[in-house]
Amino acid sequence: MRVAIDYTTGIWPGAGVARYTAQLVAALAEADAANQYLLLYGGSRDLPHDTEQWVAAQRLFAAHPNFQPRPIPGPLRLALRWQRFAPRLLPAEAFTGRVDIFHAPDFVAPATRARLIITVHDLSFLVMPECAEEGLRRYLTATLPRSAKRADLILADSEATRRDIITHLGIAEARVRVVYGGVDARFRPIALDEAERITLLQRVGLPDAPFVLAVSRLEPRKNFVRLIEAFTHLLTAGYPHNLAISGRKGWLYEPIFEAAEWVNAQYGQRVFFLDHVSDADLPALYSACAAFAYPSLYEGFGLPPLEAMACAAPALVANVSSLPEVVGDAALLVSPTDSEAITDGLRRILDDEELAAKLRQRGPQQAAKFTWAAAAQGVLRAYQEVI
Repeated sequence: MRVAIDYTTGIWPGAGVARYTAQLVAALAEADAANQYLLLYGGSRDLPHDTEQWVAAQRLFAAHPNFQPRPIPGPLRLALRWQRFAPRLLPAEAFTGRVDIFHAPDFVAPATRARLIITVHDLSFLVMPECAEEGLRRYLTATLPRSAKRADLILADSEATRRDIITHLGIAEARVRVVYGGVDARFRPIALDEAERITLLQRVGLPDAPFVLAVSRLEPRKNFVRLIEAFTHLLTAGYPHNLAISGRKGWLYEPIFEAAEWVNAQYGQRVFFLDHVSDADLPALYSACAAFAYPSLYEGFGLPPLEAMACAAPALVANVSSLPEVVGDAALLVSPTDSEAITDGLRRILDDEELAAKLRQRGPQQAAKFTWAAAAQGVLRAYQEVI
C-alpha cells in the first residue's frame, strides 16, 4: 500500500495541528514498516533547517526507509495555494506518483485520484466565528465542506468534534471516525533540584516565584483575557504567584496584551509572556508550575491540558466541548465564561493541598490513556477500511 500524507504542518514550526501531524507520522513510522509512505510538504525553498521539526523529520527519514520526503519546489505560499486550490489537472500524484490513499491531516485536501481521508480537528470557525482569524474562517468555510464531501472517511479528534462534523457539515455518521491524539512520552513528571529549577525559570524568562502556567497560541478562543481578569483577583487577595503564558502570537491578540499591561501597571510585573517554549523545557515547566490553567472557550481535543497532566501539573480546565471528555475526573472543571469561577478554581488548587495532590496523582493516569501508538493504530485501521 502506498500512502501519501500532507506533511506540511509536520515539518514547519506551528501549534496544535503541527504537533499532531509530526507526532502521528512518527508513530506511524514505528508501527508500520510494510507499507510505503510519501510525505508531501510545501515550501522546500524557504524551509528553515535549524528547527526541531526539520531535525526530527530528517531523523525519521533516516531511520525508516519506507517513509520518503516529497518536497514541493518553490515558496510555501505557492505550495499552499496549490495544495488547497489545485484543479484536478494537477492532482497530488503529480508530486507523489501513484498512491492508494491520500491523508490530509490539516482539514483540507488537494485534488487526488486516491482514496481520501481527512482529519478535522475542530469546527471553531463555524461554532465560534467571532474568535476566528477572518482569512482562515473564509478559507475553511469555502473549502472544508468540499473536502469533507470528497473524503471517503473523516477522522475526528474527539466524540465532541465528531458530533460537530455530523451536525454542522451534514456528514453521515458512518463516514466519521474518532481517533484521539496522544501525549508524547517526553511529557512526564520532572523532578528538579533548586538549582535546576532556578536555571529553568531564568532560561524561559521567569523570576523565582510560584506561578500559574497557561500554554496555547495567543488568540481569542483561548480566553486569555478572562484568565488574566480572574488572576487579577488572586493578586488583589495577596497571592504571591505570577501568571506565565507560553505561546506564539496567533490573531486578535491585542486585547490579551492590553489586559496584561493593565495588571502589570497596577501590581508590578506579574503576567509574563514566554513566547514559544521548546519541548526540551516544556515538561519541566509543566512540572514546576503551581497550577495549569486552560479555560478555553472551545476545543476539538485539548492537547496542552493532557501534556500538563502527564507532567503531574494540577490542572484547571474549561467544562465545554471536548475537554471534559479528554481530561475526565483528573482536572478541575470550571465554566470558561465565568471569571469568578476561574478565580475560585485557581484558589482551590493553590490553597487545598489535598485537592492539588489528588490532581497530581490522577493527571498522569488520565494522560496515559492517550498515546500516539494508539492513534497510529486507529489511523491504520482507517487506511484499511477505505482500501
